[in-house]
Amino acid sequence: MTLQSPEVLLESLNNALRHLRGACTDLGNEEIDDKLLEVMRRLLLAQVLGDTWVVAVGGSQGAGKTTLMACLYGLLEAEDKWLEGNEGRGEKMPVLVLEQEGLQQVQGFVRRLLKDEGASSFTLQDVPVEVAEFHRVISDPATGDLLPMLRVPRRYFKRDNQAWLLLPGYEKQDRDNRAWQELMRQAMVAAGGCIVVTDKTRMANQQQVEIVKDMLGGELSGVRPYVAITKTEDSRDDLAERQQLRNSAQTTFQVSAEAAERHIILTGTDDPAYIEHWMPHMERAIHDLNFTGQANRHLQMSDLSNLVGKDLTRVLSLIRSKSQLYFSADESTEGAQVLQAVLEEFDDAAQDLRDTHLKLVSELVSQALLKASDALDKVLKEEHEGFGNWISNVFDTTSETKMKMRAVVKQAWEHGASQLFIRYSEELAKLTGSKLGREDKAPDANGPQLLLTQEQSRSLKQVGYMHPSGQIVTFKALTPDIANDVRLLLGHRSHENVSTLQASSKSLSKSVKIVPAIALEYTRLVYALPEVIQIHDVAVTTEAAQGSNLVEDGVKSLSAGVDL
Repeated sequence: MTLQSPEVLLESLNNALRHLRGACTDLGNEEIDDKLLEVMRRLLLAQVLGDTWVVAVGGSQGAGKTTLMACLYGLLEAEDKWLEGNEGRGEKMPVLVLEQEGLQQVQGFVRRLLKDEGASSFTLQDVPVEVAEFHRVISDPATGDLLPMLRVPRRYFKRDNQAWLLLPGYEKQDRDNRAWQELMRQAMVAAGGCIVVTDKTRMANQQQVEIVKDMLGGELSGVRPYVAITKTEDSRDDLAERQQLRNSAQTTFQVSAEAAERHIILTGTDDPAYIEHWMPHMERAIHDLNFTGQANRHLQMSDLSNLVGKDLTRVLSLIRSKSQLYFSADESTEGAQVLQAVLEEFDDAAQDLRDTHLKLVSELVSQALLKASDALDKVLKEEHEGFGNWISNVFDTTSETKMKMRAVVKQAWEHGASQLFIRYSEELAKLTGSKLGREDKAPDANGPQLLLTQEQSRSLKQVGYMHPSGQIVTFKALTPDIANDVRLLLGHRSHENVSTLQASSKSLSKSVKIVPAIALEYTRLVYALPEVIQIHDVAVTTEAAQGSNLVEDGVKSLSAGVDL
């Protein structure tokens, strides 16, 4: 049972993490607290989703998710605005909306970590809150706020342990919103059903369409979401416009023709009479989700595996490192502790870069494979289908047919992957450039320039180390101190004295984080200059690419103009 449903272990894991957080308070380290709480929020949500069957309500910011949910429970005109729409960006936390039998009024709670009196551990409690506090938790959660919850009278769900999960606005993930977007994506993956809320403006906006494509290719992969198009009151009598909205939603959200009638619902909340018109359609959709909704188990298990195997492991490694440095009083082991801390910093940086690089490679290869597959389908249709092609190939031997198919597949791959090296080099340049602080703007053209041969200048421009004006590209992260540290880490100490070595060691934990990016940058050089290893064709065989120290020679030719 445990292997099939690992969620049953999450309660014990979350209890242990609450005690761990209490123990970590002695370290007084905000970084540990922030990272540990980020993982604890996601693990608590995983536990809730393991115990509760939820319908996720998602969509981009301002589409009308909150207003729609308020309408479903008759809260639009209520004095207490528990669910109030917000056109601007604000929500960071998902809201769990639980139906409760016999409840007369809506109640707001926050599942919050509270420190035990006289103990160094935390307990998890559902704390009642007022409306203002509830909204504050959604948009600006405090340190111990893990999950806002709204309890409402039973109306739609027929079974216990069923709920809504109102998600924050879906955005393209970046460094600033990563924690909240990962929380939202996790919820969408684990939900038993999903209603995506949009409107006419968002379906016509290319940026919003790209966000939808991102959802359909990831969290909603293989899921048939229901689509609620809000703000359609003005078109209630315009059948042509309403059909156009349905067609647009069907195309954007990839709804099949046979499911379009039930899965696409036109809504609006300004007119009570109009609400009565579309509400039966929404109730039918909720009824369908009650009995037919199903989470994507594969994505759910993959997400939980990454959360426990990677994110939690990194936090535990950080805690172990900081605690060893904090509690050890034996000066004779200080060098070993520093070394251990440096190695852990390197491992974390390498793992982060590895994950980003793997995603980058997967996307590029998938694009090349899709292009090659289309080319293969076209060739097969033109040259191997139909009576005429059958006549021309009917006398081919098995070996000849095999050779022809091999040639067709090779030709298709060459077509699909013709730009793979170039695209890979370009994307690697963006990745390593962001880590190394690459300055894209050329310095003053009248500044000093290196005296290089024409071939050296050409190579430097080709790999992106020289601007077209002839000025060398600079990297903000590669300060003299960090560059010196990197040399020490790589064993280049012939010109360093003892005092320099000791000074550099104090900042090694910061400098070591940049080593994986530098290593990947050298890898990028091979793809930026494929002729260095005699590869001019992505589909070349390994036997055709031989050359002893050409990579080393190529790097040396570049080092004339690049001072690491």
